[in-house]
Amino acid sequence: MDVVMSLVLTFLLTLANGYFSMSESALVAAKRAILEHDAEEGDKKAKAALKLASDSGQFLAAIQIAITLVGFFSAMVASTTLSDPLAAWATSLGAPEDICYAAAPSIVTIIVSYVSIVIGELVPKRIALSNAENVSKSVAGFLTTFSKVVSPLVWLTSASAAGLAKLLGIKSADDRQDVSEDEIRYLVTDSDDLTDAEKNMIHDVIDLGDTIAREVMVPRVDMTAVEDVQTCSEVLAIMRRTGYSRIPVYHGDVDRIVGIAHIKDLIGAILDEDAAEDPVGTLAREADFVPDTKDIIPLLSEMKSSHDQMVIVVDEYGGTAGVITVEDIVEEIVGEIEDEFDPDNKYLTQLSEREWLVDGRFSIDDAIELGWPIEDSEEFETIAGFVLDQADSLPEPGEVITMDGYKFRVQSVRGRRIAMLRVTAPEQVSDEDKSEGSDASDKDHSGDEESSSDSGKTKRSHHGSDKDA
Repeated sequence: MDVVMSLVLTFLLTLANGYFSMSESALVAAKRAILEHDAEEGDKKAKAALKLASDSGQFLAAIQIAITLVGFFSAMVASTTLSDPLAAWATSLGAPEDICYAAAPSIVTIIVSYVSIVIGELVPKRIALSNAENVSKSVAGFLTTFSKVVSPLVWLTSASAAGLAKLLGIKSADDRQDVSEDEIRYLVTDSDDLTDAEKNMIHDVIDLGDTIAREVMVPRVDMTAVEDVQTCSEVLAIMRRTGYSRIPVYHGDVDRIVGIAHIKDLIGAILDEDAAEDPVGTLAREADFVPDTKDIIPLLSEMKSSHDQMVIVVDEYGGTAGVITVEDIVEEIVGEIEDEFDPDNKYLTQLSEREWLVDGRFSIDDAIELGWPIEDSEEFETIAGFVLDQADSLPEPGEVITMDGYKFRVQSVRGRRIAMLRVTAPEQVSDEDKSEGSDASDKDHSGDEESSSDSGKTKRSHHGSDKDA
């Protein structure tokens, strides 16, 4: 074989190596959703690419065999047919003959390897990654045929690899543990294809797996419930005032829930004048009860199957702990769902740039997002719970909890819970003020020591003049 033919053959083998490398990268990087869309539109090439991607083990093994064989033959052809001409050329230039013939095969191999890396690997992979879906569709037909042709060799090599791995005690891919929750979180956070809202929603879906009914329910103290002896017209008026379409019905006390009143049934009763003054207990539908430790995902599935929009949550003693609706669960994923009856910002009213009026039920997660100095804790879920945790007892109206300059003042207490708070943020210190403060600190070092000893600590104080606030 002359030199020209050897060079041409080596170059063609390098191009073949590049083709298989490009095919592998494209099929791995192609977005399945785009291929599925094209396949639904009738694109046969997209269907072929999807079929290959669904059995990635088969086509990846076939491509690996092809790349290995092409690389082997490329190096063999180059070293056996180009080494002697290269050595003869170097000798004609005056180089020692024995050294030239000894070094020529290595030099040829290095040159061929360099060309193979650039033309056979790097450039093709860049082409594939820049337009993965179109490249996948272009190569799918040939790769399907090629995979079938080399399938016996693929089976032989796969069986040999599996046997050797078993001898070495290496687990197969099927035996490996599924991707962990932390890995999913990392992939979602690191993704450039998702918006912040989509990332937050995915994180909320993951968190839902660790959420129980007690964390989502409307607690007993905030429930709207009616007694079974109240008339249908009275209960309908309550529904109009609260905006609820379903209300639990109890007998005697809230721990004895006998059913759920539906607005549709009550409207029917009102239209029938004779039934308008009937006790609501006669129309209450049967209620389902769930323990407060029930996992949310199975609960949502059960509510969907039974067509329940509301269930009653009970504690370990059988008493009513609260109620939970499908909307409550969905809001854990997509955030607060406001309907035409919901007031805007019902738990938070901003009074000024540094001051807010806050309902005690305002969630800790939302407070943290506002930058308030509160650490997430399993001990409490609301701003009222945080204040109670810091105070160690039920504070009176006017009492203030101070943390990192933020003041949490109790505005009102309802029963044994904090109803409203006023939160005040510290003033922002300008650079000029900081400079002046630094000068002052040099003059009064002892004052700084006293101040620094209190920074970051929680203080509890009582302001009698604020009781009527």
